[in-house]
Order: sequence, then C-alpha cells, then structure tokens
Amino acid sequence: SLTITSNVDLNATFKRSDYALNILSAANGQASGAGTYPFESNVTVSAIPDTGYFFSEWTGDVQYLGDPNASTTIVTIPSSNVTLTPSFEPIGYLVTLSADENGSATGGGNYAFGDIATLVATPNPPDGGNLAGYEFSHWTLTGQFGTETNSSSNPLSLLVDGNYSVLANFDPIIAGVHDLNLSVSPAGSGIVFDDPNQRIWNGGTLILTSSITATPNPGYSFLGWSNPDNKTISPNFKAPSITFVTDSNASLVARFAKNTIEATVRTSGNGSATADSNGSGATFAATPGQGSYFNNWEIDRNFTYAVTVANSTINPSAQVFYVNGKESPGLTLLKGYTYTFSCNTGSNEFYLSTQPGSTAYAGEYTDANLTGSRATSGDLVFTVPNSFDTNTTLYYSSSLTPYMGNAIQIIEAVPDATILPFSDQATVTPSVSHDLALKANFNLNQYVVTVVAGTGGTLTQGASGTYSYGTVLNLAASTNAHYLFSHWEGSTFDSSNSNSTSTTINADANIRAVFNPVNYSLTLSKNIDGGDVFTTSNLYQFPYNSTVTIQAQPKAGYSFLSWSNGLTNPSEQITILGDVSLSANFEGDSASLTQVVETYEVNGSLMQGAPGGFVVASANPPYKYGDSVQLTAYVEPGFQFEGWMVSNIDSNASTTDLALSLVQDQTVTAKFKKKSYEVKISSAPLVGGSVKADRGTTSQIQTLFVPHGEKLNLQALALPEYQFEKWVGDALGNANIFNSQLELTISQDMSVTGRFIPLQPISLTIVVEPAVAGFAIGSGSYIYNPTHPIFATPNAGYLFGEWEGVGIEDSTSATTSILLNENKTIKAKFVNDPNYNGPTDPTAPGLHSLQLMANPSNGGMTSGSGIYSTGWRDITATRQPGYIFSHWVADGVESPNSASTRIFLAKNVQVTAEFRLITGADLINDSVDIGNSWWYSTWFGPFWHRTGDVWAYHSQLGWMFIDPQRADKSVWFWVNFLDGWQWTTSNIYPFIHTNKSATWHWFHKQMSTSDKRLFYKYDDAVGNGAWVTY
Repeated sequence: SLTITSNVDLNATFKRSDYALNILSAANGQASGAGTYPFESNVTVSAIPDTGYFFSEWTGDVQYLGDPNASTTIVTIPSSNVTLTPSFEPIGYLVTLSADENGSATGGGNYAFGDIATLVATPNPPDGGNLAGYEFSHWTLTGQFGTETNSSSNPLSLLVDGNYSVLANFDPIIAGVHDLNLSVSPAGSGIVFDDPNQRIWNGGTLILTSSITATPNPGYSFLGWSNPDNKTISPNFKAPSITFVTDSNASLVARFAKNTIEATVRTSGNGSATADSNGSGATFAATPGQGSYFNNWEIDRNFTYAVTVANSTINPSAQVFYVNGKESPGLTLLKGYTYTFSCNTGSNEFYLSTQPGSTAYAGEYTDANLTGSRATSGDLVFTVPNSFDTNTTLYYSSSLTPYMGNAIQIIEAVPDATILPFSDQATVTPSVSHDLALKANFNLNQYVVTVVAGTGGTLTQGASGTYSYGTVLNLAASTNAHYLFSHWEGSTFDSSNSNSTSTTINADANIRAVFNPVNYSLTLSKNIDGGDVFTTSNLYQFPYNSTVTIQAQPKAGYSFLSWSNGLTNPSEQITILGDVSLSANFEGDSASLTQVVETYEVNGSLMQGAPGGFVVASANPPYKYGDSVQLTAYVEPGFQFEGWMVSNIDSNASTTDLALSLVQDQTVTAKFKKKSYEVKISSAPLVGGSVKADRGTTSQIQTLFVPHGEKLNLQALALPEYQFEKWVGDALGNANIFNSQLELTISQDMSVTGRFIPLQPISLTIVVEPAVAGFAIGSGSYIYNPTHPIFATPNAGYLFGEWEGVGIEDSTSATTSILLNENKTIKAKFVNDPNYNGPTDPTAPGLHSLQLMANPSNGGMTSGSGIYSTGWRDITATRQPGYIFSHWVADGVESPNSASTRIFLAKNVQVTAEFRLITGADLINDSVDIGNSWWYSTWFGPFWHRTGDVWAYHSQLGWMFIDPQRADKSVWFWVNFLDGWQWTTSNIYPFIHTNKSATWHWFHKQMSTSDKRLFYKYDDAVGNGAWVTY
C-alpha cells in the first residue's frame, strides 16, 4: 500500500517464474539438461549409456517431453517443477559353445552385458580308442574381434562383454599322471591356462611339471597364487606365468582383486565437490556455495598415488607394494597425464621397469618425463609421453624383491568429451576404466541490475548493468529544486533513507531513487472566533506552484471583512510558492449585557434592602457579538454567593467568576444568600446543670442555627450540688466568661459549654484486679479536676493491661488522667507476664561482681554495687544538684532510661550511670529555648535558667527552685512567698497546691506581674476562699 501525496508514475515489471528441471541419476548411463529455467522455456535433454548398455526411455513427467523414447529430446517447461529419469538396458550377446569329439560342453546361449556365463566341459567315457578315457584339457575362447585366449578352468565363469565362440578341448587320459585342480577366486575375475603343450610328465620320478598362466578379466588385477598343497612355484607366487611342479595331485588358485576406480576431486570458486568410487565406476557431485553456480567439470591430468609396503594377503610372509591402500593393483595410465607416486617404502627403492618381476633395476625404464626414480621416501613423477608405445607394458618394481608390484598399462589419452559428455551437469558418472581426477569450477551468479532516478532528482553514482553476486554497488542521488530525497527501493540498502548509500548484489534488482516534492504549509487563521476558514480540498500541505482555493465562512452574528493579504472575497484562489500564512478578519454584531443582583434570606425568601454582594465586569460597553466578558461576584460580610443565572436559566457555574462569550442580548443575575451558623450548646458535666437559650430550650445539649449578625442570649443554671464555673468555647472574644448570663453576636459556627464544678469533694476509688497484681495511685477525695492524674504499677510477674471506667484519657496507658467531675469508681487491670521466670530468675551458678559508676563522677551517685549470685539486682542512680539522670550503659538493664531499675546478673558486670547538666527543658518538659538562657513553656510561661543551675527565675512568680518535671507531668517547685514547696501539673495549672499547709491556690496569670501576684486561696473543697496578693 502507499499514500499518494503528489503525481506518481508507477510501472509494474513482470518476468516469467523459474522452475526446476530435475534429472535423477540412473545406473549404467549419464544424462544432461538439469537446471532452473523460466516458464515456457524449451530445454534440450540428452542421455548417453555406458559401455555395454543402450538408452531405453525417459520416465517421470514425460508429458512435457517432445519424444520420451529419444535419447535427445526437448522439454517445454510448465508452471511447475519437472522430474525425469533416463532408463538404460544392457546389450544382449551370444556365447556359442562347442566341443571336440572327445567330450561335450554346456552353458552357451544369450546373455546380457556384464552377466557371468558358467561353462561346463564333460569328457567322454572310455571307448575303444582309449581304454583309460578322456579328460578336459582347456577352453579356446575367440572374441568378437578375433582375439583368442585359453583357460584351463572347468567350470569356466565367463564375464560376457561381447559375443564369444568357445571350444572345449579334451585329451586322452594318461595313466598315473597327477590331477591338477586349477580355480579362480573370485569367480569371473580372470582365467587360468595350463598349457598342455608345455606339460612334462616324468614317469620315473612321477613328477608333473606344468606351465600355467593367470590372466585377469577387465576390471581386475592379479594378486598371486594360493598354493594350498605347498608345491613348487617358480619364479614367484606373484608371477602371472609360472612353472608348477608337483609329485601328487594338487590344487592351485589364481587370486584376483576387483579394480576400484580411484576418484579425486578439487574445486575452483565458491563451492564443494565429492567423489564416490566403487567397483563399477565413480560418481562426482558438485554443490555451489551461496551466490555461486556450478559451471562445469574439468579433467585434472594430474594424479597422485601413495605407495607403501605391507604383507601380502596371499602369502603373509611376503611383502608387496600397496598403492592408495590397495594391494599391488594393476594400473592404467593415459598418455599426456602426469602421475606422482609418493613413496614411503622403507629400503625398497621404487622404480618402473619394462620387465615383469624386475629387481635390482633390471630393465629400468627411464625418460626425460620421469623424475625421482628409485624413491623410498620421495616422489616419482611420470608424465606419460604421447609417443609411448602402448604395446609396451611397464611394471612398478622394488630394488630388493621381485614381483612386489604389478603391471602398468599405457593407453591412448581419452578425449575429454568422451569421459565427460555432460561436463556442465553438477552430478556426473564418467564411464572409465582408469583412475580419474576432476576439478569442479564454480562461478559467481550474475544479476541484471537496473538503476534509475524517479521524478525530482538525478543519479550521481551507480549505473545499470550485470553484476556478480556480492558486488557492493555504491549509489548516490541529488535532488531537484522543490524536491526532497525520500528513499531507495528495489533492494536491501545500508541506509535506504540516505541519498548516498550502497547495496550488496544478491539477486536481479530494479533499483529506484525515490523523491518527494516539498510540501509547503498553508496556515489559515482568524482574528476572532467569528467563523471557519478552510481549503476546499481540506488539505494544507501542497507542492510548489499548486493552485489552492481558500474559503472564509462567518458564523451567525459575524461578518467577513477581508484576508490578511488584502483579498476581500470570502472565496479566493492562491498559488503556493512557499509556506503561506493567511488570516481571515471577522467582526461581530452589536450585543448588550444586563447585570442583576438578587439577595435571599436564610429561609429562601427574597430579601429587600441592602444587597448581599455586587458584580464587576471585566470590560465596559459597548459590546459586540462574540466578545469575551468575565463577571466577578463580590460577597458582602455575612452573605454567601449562591450562583449565576444567565438569561433566566440557572448556570452550572458555582464560582464567583463567570466567563461569558456574548452571542445575544443577555441578562445575567448574581444570587446571594444570608448566612446561617451552627451553634452547639452543652453543659459539663451534664449532671452539673443546664443552659437556657433564648432561641432554643433549657437543656444540657442543644444545637441552634442563627442568622449572621443576630444576638443569642444564654444563661447557665447550676443544680444544687454544683456551681457555675465559666463559659468555654471558640469565638467567645471579650465576653465575660465568668458571668452565668452570656450574650453573643453570631458571626460564625461555634460551640459553647457552660462548665460547672462540684461544691463538695469528689471521691475517686481505684480497684486493683487482681488484687495481688500491682498497685494504683490517684484514689481519694479531690476537688474538681478535668485531668486528675492516675498511675498503675505492676508487681513482679504481671504487666499492666488497661483501665476500666468513664472519663479516662488513655485506657491503655499505665500513666494517664481522668475527668474528675463526680464520684467515680474505676479499675486498674493487670495481666500475667509471659516472660517472667520467677522471683530471682537463676540462670547461672556462682557469684558475680556488680560495679556501678557515675559519669561524670560529680553528676550523681549510684547504689547497688556488690557481689551477688545469679539473678535480678536493683540499681539506683541519684542525681546531684544541677544534673539530671540520662541513662544506664550496660547489657541486661531492664529499663535503661529509668534511674531506679534492675539488672539481670549472670556474670561480672560494670554499669555506668550517665548524668548530664540540667536544662530548662528538664525543669519544664515542653519548654523551648528562646535565647539568652530564657525558656518558654506553653502552660508555665517564660522563665530564665542557666544550664546546670539549681535556681530559675519565673517572669511572674520570681526566683524559685524547680525539681525537674516528672513523667506524670507534675512539677514541684519552691518559692518563699508561698511558704515552701508547691505542686502542680500542666493539666491543672494555674491551680497550685501548697505542700506545707495543704491548701490550694489559683494563680491569676492575666492580672499578675512580677511585683504583684494575684491568687485565689481556697479555704475548703466547696470553693470558699479569698483573693490574696503577694
């Protein structure tokens, strides 16, 4: 798919598809024509049979053949792959068999090429002419070309390779002559002939002397004679013609070996090749590498043999030559070829001779084309002269031992076309009888490459042509004016989007440089949102010199004035010569805006008189259609903004700002409403009294809603056993909180509580549960206290669990407070300590040293040092004036931050009590250092204290001695004018308890100075007393 953004020329290129023509290998012949061809091609295929065979027919996809019965015919390539197989059949031959008058023979007849004909000679029985009878003498074989040979084998295994006439010869039996059994191994590998004319019988010694010859059939080599009866053979067991002497009946076996064609291969170019040889021929196969194709086979006229020495398989006591690992094979060499014999023969010098069984260089063959003769560890190289007499047989021989080698037959050079009729086929099976070396030639694939430039540019590097596989083709293109290079297409590129790149050729290719026209932007805008501007094509990117129609369409309430380039028609045509920006000028029609303010009472009724707010507009009239105007509503105190109403329709806008775009004559109403506040009224404690409200009822708890600015009158009514204390709550301002009648002007949400205090002491009873689990502090009779302190301490084996009761600040904390406003009974509950191990917790025997130290030494004292047995031991740290205990330093301390704790002693231990100089924060825990030794407490006020000093100066109470504040938030301090030690806490201050006289004071902080301190001194628990000044 592609996106068309300009004029484009498209060309579709087609070519015929390629299909494979496969010609399968067939035995006994070769064929040519395999390959890959275009559809509808006419391809010639040919088949050539091996010697002794004829072409029969083609099989497979023969419907595409011109003549399936012709060895050479035409294949028309269809739209599919084609597979063909040639068929070859053996030629038929006739073996004509006859016998002389003394016997008969069987086995003649018709045979196919390569068959083995078994011929049997049967002598006649004794007759009047010869009372001893007859015996087989030999066969006389005449080939189709008149060649005559003889064989003494009976039966005879004849390899049929032509027409034969065979005569069985018989002789009269000579009484007393030993029988000689001659045989061939393997059958059909050769013939043996015991020449009757050379046979000698010594009647006196009874010794038979025979002249016997072994002749290998084509494709075989004679290896030697097996002499199972160990008779006399001369000159050598490996000599093909021997004299055999025996004094009794004997057997003699001529041993032959099948010649396996030696096939070697090498390559030229990018590819691989294999050679597979067997007893009947060799197959060569070539496989091209990537990007290459097989070109042809070439005959390599150089061949190498590896010559070694090893024991004979016929006579293991004798050594013979081995050639390429085969036992002394017969060799066939071609004129004009060069053969290298690479020798590793020990002390046996290797040479060529014209004499069979040569040794000591007898009949050594020499020639200018032969070098390295008599080699033992080097190369004998022999280039067979074209003038060599093929009637001469050579023998490869040893300088030490005769008959170590075999015969070498020199033949005329065979034409290459005869050996390789189809040298261009990747797989060939040459029909040869000699060793063969081939070279497989590979060439790089050639590809047709077309390189062109599309519209908008030109090529500056790279040209069309035919290129070899793997060629790196450099490409470059330049652009014309108003065009941009886009990309390369048609192949794989190093960088397809770069105008300069390269591609590696691996297929036919149509390479194209693609250019895109520069698209210039057309930007249309408008001065106000008074209409739409657009192109009639709805496109805004255009090539150079394009003609474009632009359109301005005003909205209702607007008029089109002009384009920013001066054109005055709503629809105009412009020519694109570059990026263009145009603006359409619109103008809105006249519009009006009316503002209204409405104010509502708390109950929702329309309020007359003073408005609850006013409205300010961001722009003043006159207005035009489409103008943007922001209205802001400002709220008067005691009122709240409720919302906007635009043209009598409630707007969703709930903020005080409203943005309008004027589209018509509009009326906007801002709505305000008077505020109403929630006032929560209560008594504390509830049993102490009630509060009367002029807008509500008389009760302990009530909630009223009062409009902004209106009055609310309250009166506190105490029950008989209580008296009014004061009003508490937020936003009480300057009201007299100690007056039971209170008048409030309501301007916000608020809570007001009338506080009552008992006239009699209040009883607090603390029950410990279980009774033996611990103890609690805080029970007794007290005056009213909203944060009366209570403490719970567990005995050994227990843990504090919880408080149970009403008004407890933190029921899970052992140290907390309770609202003491009536008689109460609470419980301190303890639970078993799961980790407690008994009163002494013994874990180790023996005595241990406990040594306590103070740091610094003048910071305090310790107690508890001594020698103890294993178990818990109490330790105590007592501070000196000006210091405060910090912590214990040792392992095993139960509460390291407690001055009085215990340690579990299981070894000798040294424990250090760390002290530090006292600061204002130690005297009053929440104090903050405000500089120059001054400290400030949110409940105790400002005081001066120098670090480490025992005295402090309070800004109102003067000089005092302060004992550091305890964990229960209580403070003891000594002042002279109040008769000694005083006690208070952060929860009850400015109530102060004088220890010596057991009296209570209430310190009036607001009315006191450092020179005149005002106290209310209580005479009893009911609250009687008098104001005093110190």
